[in-house]
Order: sequence, then structure tokens, then C-alpha cells
Amino acid sequence: MRICFQSDLKDCPDLRHAGQRLLSVNPISDNPGRVEIVMEGIPQSLSQFTQQLQSVNPKKESLLQVMNCSSIHHELHEIAMNLSRETSDPVEWILAAMAFLQERIVYDPGLAQAYDQGKKTGLTLSEAWVKRKGTCREIAMAMAGLCHAQGIPVRFVQGISAPDRLHVWNEVYLEPLGWLPVDAQAGMIGQWGSLISLRIADKIEDLPMPHDVKIKVSQTRGLYHDRQVYLKLNRLSDEAKGSGQFLLKQWTGGTGVRCLLHLTSQREPAESLESLSNRVFMILRAFLNENSMMKLDGNFNAAALQKLESLCDQLENSGIRPRFAAGLNSLSQTAAVWVEAAVSETIWAKLDLAGKTLEYKPEWIRLVQDRSAASLIQKLQETIGS
Repeated sequence: MRICFQSDLKDCPDLRHAGQRLLSVNPISDNPGRVEIVMEGIPQSLSQFTQQLQSVNPKKESLLQVMNCSSIHHELHEIAMNLSRETSDPVEWILAAMAFLQERIVYDPGLAQAYDQGKKTGLTLSEAWVKRKGTCREIAMAMAGLCHAQGIPVRFVQGISAPDRLHVWNEVYLEPLGWLPVDAQAGMIGQWGSLISLRIADKIEDLPMPHDVKIKVSQTRGLYHDRQVYLKLNRLSDEAKGSGQFLLKQWTGGTGVRCLLHLTSQREPAESLESLSNRVFMILRAFLNENSMMKLDGNFNAAALQKLESLCDQLENSGIRPRFAAGLNSLSQTAAVWVEAAVSETIWAKLDLAGKTLEYKPEWIRLVQDRSAASLIQKLQETIGS
């Protein structure tokens, strides 16, 4: 992501932070107190990040920070202890803590608006915990509280989240990785080019409230829409890897397998996808004229699957390489079946029948793929259960 914004330099003392590049700082002639800043977020290498996650030291660190969360200190320690019973790996513990907080604290757009409009004091962690609502600020406080209870060094970062939103997230310190960005609200770890750090602080009180940060974004380019999902499955096959999906780490023990998948928005040339899309939808229009407009996408009933197989046959007869894919929607965690078409030897795009689009969909988690619908459903049931 490359972003151009206007600000006072005192609001962004930590521009030269890891994972981003300061490209230019220029004065604004009609506003002497402000400058125009151009920044670039630098995505990590997925292969390098995967190797780094494997090397994380399982030893607990001693935390020296103090947080104002004494009223819920005991509860946080209980939660941290329960999570640590499930895993000895700090990376998986962080993923489990983020998943817990996404259930515990719901994002409150009304509170976010109140902050933007000038609310001078934020909720305490105890207040947000009781209300079960908050903004990125409160979610980061809760994540810091859990890390504190677990003995993981943690700090706060305030910055810009793509495309133009003021945001707060955490960084945790893991050996030998160093400081690792952790965005509990988004469910992401690592630096993927969509966050620009402006200010780093050990305590949330050292970050200004949103209304006091005078940032005006004028241009954003090269946005990334990656996602990460932490899954618990009966099994994980190699079919979940490739074509925009990367296995960052997996854990075994007990029953089944647990894994962290990174879903990317593909970077294939637009013309490749556009050319394929035009061919696919010429066939699709004829197919839909001959078939009812029943909901085929995501449907498991035999009639729908038979129609999808017929569509795949027509695509294949026209020189297009199709396949069935099945898995989960990362937002709803519901199972679904869909059709993909090959853009290249290794890249596949999802055919969205309802939206009549052929595109890369990082919110869809492909777990299995097959050319036979019956075989696909069996493989999906073996992967996630009935």
C-alpha cells in the first residue's frame, strides 16, 4: 500500500518503523503547521514469515509493563491459563487469544463515531469487558491484558489502516522473531502492507484519542486485502495450499489438526483474468438461460450439484479448465461448494454465480478440490466433519 496524507509531524513520531518506508515529507505552503507525507507499507515474504514462525521460542518471557486492569486481573489470568492449557506454542496462543476476543468484544461503530467527533476519554478495559463492546482501542487493550497475564511483552501501535482509517493494534515480542504486529480486531499477525505505524507506546494512555490526531488521507494506492484464519479441522490436505492460500503453521495433538492459513488477494495481471472472465460468462449466460436461476453457489443438494457438474462440462468443452472447490467462508465459518476456473497453471479464480463475477476471493477458504461433486463432498466431510 502507498498512502499520501497530511499531518503534523508531532502526531507521527514513529514513521521510520519496521515494515514501512518513508518516501517523502513535503511542507504545505498554505498550512505551515502541517506536511504532506507519502508512506509505503511493505508486505512480508510469506515463505520467510513461515520459517520465522517455526522458530519461535516456546519459553515464556517476563513482562515488566504495568497495565491499569486490576479489576479484571484475575479473570484475564484465568483466560490466559485456559488458553495455555491448549497449546505450548506462543504463536498459537496469540491466535487463540485473538479468536477469544473477537467473540468477547464486539466492535461498536457508535463509540468509534463518538471518538471521531471529540469524545475525550476512552472506555477503561473493565468497562469494555463488562459491556462486551468497544473499538480497536479497547480490543487492543484487552489483547494487551491477556498478553500481560501470559507473560508476553506487548505494546500499542496507533496508525493508519487501509485505506484511510485511524487504527490501534498491538505488537508482541517473541524470540527470535522480535516485535510482531498483532491486529486482534482483524485477526491478523505480521506486516502485510496494509498498516502504517504512526506512534508506538507502552501504555494506551500515551496514545492520543482519535479526534486529537489530525490526519487527512488524500490518496491510497496498491491496497492489499489479505486475510488469515485459524482453523481446527479433522484433517488438513495439501489441497488447502496454493492458488492464494499459504499454510503459515500447523499444530497436531489430541484429535485433529490446527492451522493458520494466509489468504492473499492474487496479483495476477488484470488482463489475464479479464480475458478468462469474458469467455466464462459467455458460457454462463447460455447456461443460465437453459437452467433455472436457483441458488447454485454454496448449495449441497443433489440437483444443484448436478447442474454445477453440467456447467463444468460446458466450460471444459470450451477449453476452460474448471474444478469444484469446497471449504468455509472466513466471515461466517459456514461450509460451501463453488466452481473455480484456471487463470494459469497455478492460479484459480472463484466463479460467483450470484454476483456474476470471476475473481480472487480471499474470504473463501478452500480446503478440498475435485472434479467430481460427490468425491468433493466426501472429502469436505472428512476434513471438517459432518
